[in-house]
Amino acid sequence: MEMTFTGAGAPVRMDGGGGGAPFKILNVEGLGFLPQNAVTAAYPFLEGQRTLSRSPGARLITVSAEAARGGINYEGKLAAAVHDPGRLEIVHGGRRVYADCYVSDLAVTRALGGQFERYVFQFTCDYPYFRDSVSSGTSLFRKENYIKGRFTLPMVFSGRVTGGLVRVGGDRDVLPLITVNGLVGEEELTLEIVNGTTGAVLKLTLPAGEYGPVVFDLRNGRIYSGQEDLTKYLDENSFMSDFYLVRGDNRIDIRAMDVSVNTSASVSFENEYYSAWEDSDA
Repeated sequence: MEMTFTGAGAPVRMDGGGGGAPFKILNVEGLGFLPQNAVTAAYPFLEGQRTLSRSPGARLITVSAEAARGGINYEGKLAAAVHDPGRLEIVHGGRRVYADCYVSDLAVTRALGGQFERYVFQFTCDYPYFRDSVSSGTSLFRKENYIKGRFTLPMVFSGRVTGGLVRVGGDRDVLPLITVNGLVGEEELTLEIVNGTTGAVLKLTLPAGEYGPVVFDLRNGRIYSGQEDLTKYLDENSFMSDFYLVRGDNRIDIRAMDVSVNTSASVSFENEYYSAWEDSDA
């Protein structure tokens, strides 16, 4: 196992003993099962209780480690490195995940006549689930002809349709990052993003013009292009929190009328997991 905490200071690297990290992991707790907070009620003449709701609390990860080399005092460097919030990346087997967190406690003891320092780190993760360190992504693009036999003018002859299957392989539904490039129009631009699996639709109506990459950052609840906030152009019947990717396959289509032939789109996301452990086959 390898663990790296990266904050404002120098990264703090730890491993299970086979690498060159300055700290060797002795024990880790808090990477697996996540306790649930429950709201319950008891009623007269009924045995037991009724659970009204439950949700996970913050995740606490406790790591015991010792210095790889004797005679070196790391306490001052660690105090600076872990003072600010950061990211704890964990590598176990083929799984590489991270959690945003801060060090809520750091204890130091000395062993072997003071030659070796031992440390106990406590990491508090307000968001309790682990995410892939490397995002998954899918490019989407095609052109659709709207002429089906006879037609009557005026009409729109074609549109840019980007679509495909996006597969989520983690433990949870996730909110993606969707990027649409090459939006250009001399008139008002209508952009629709459809999740055919869940039925969720995002409809954005932009003023005429030429746009850089338009980014739908659904996890953080904003739409922007460069420094320009485009969230205000989202249709009142569209809700970013509803546009999540379910586990398994998601059919995503992106439609933009009367725009440049250079229009393209991509969807990226980070799988989320209940545990950082990668179980080996029995």
